[in-house]
Amino acid sequence: MKKSILLLLFFCQIKAFSQFVQLEKDKVLTPKIGIGTSNPLRPLHLNGGALFTSEEPLDNFMIGTTESMDAKLVVYSRNFGNGVIIDALSTPGGYGLLVKGSAHIAGNLSKAGGTFKIDHPQDPLNKYLSHSFVESPEMINIYSGNITTDSNGVAKVSLPTYFEALNTDFRYQLTVIGEFAQAIVSKKIKENVFEIKTSTPNTEVSWQVTGTRKDEWALQNPVKVEEEKPMAEKGKLLNN
Repeated sequence: MKKSILLLLFFCQIKAFSQFVQLEKDKVLTPKIGIGTSNPLRPLHLNGGALFTSEEPLDNFMIGTTESMDAKLVVYSRNFGNGVIIDALSTPGGYGLLVKGSAHIAGNLSKAGGTFKIDHPQDPLNKYLSHSFVESPEMINIYSGNITTDSNGVAKVSLPTYFEALNTDFRYQLTVIGEFAQAIVSKKIKENVFEIKTSTPNTEVSWQVTGTRKDEWALQNPVKVEEEKPMAEKGKLLNN
């Protein structure tokens, strides 16, 4: 027999009461249900831990959106170990986690490797193009460009106005383009400007400057290049 209304008996041990829950296709007709709370804020309000299990290994769990102005889905965790673990079985070539959109991590990101992956610019419909990240044991920022010296063999390179506020430990690389000539950094960075001098006038120079981050977050969270594994992880490989 077809029915448009489903009756579900939901037995709650909250202040020793039970109630019938009447559901229609797209809404709950009966009052809100609270588990662990006497003042439910949603049709189903669970205050406390929850365990979702399934006897079928390929079953899916779906979490609906929220009305929060911060995000559509909010996950909060306060744990002494890992806050949230995603251990998702995926088919070869698939992803354990796929994010369609921008992502922001307000903390450190550690990974076994990293690339960008885009549609191949020469064959976007049939191929992908991937490049690996540039890695360093330091928090390095890279700035580069080309410049041509004047009739006196001098050129001034202007860096971003925030350069010295963000960086320290400056390092320089110069390469002359198109001719045999010498190029030097004649004046180091001061007020976000440095000077190049070449042995011949009107010489094109490719330059690169790197700096190590000195902002507050970087100073408080330096990269731990080498560290001992915790006892629980000794004898095990990280990515197996």
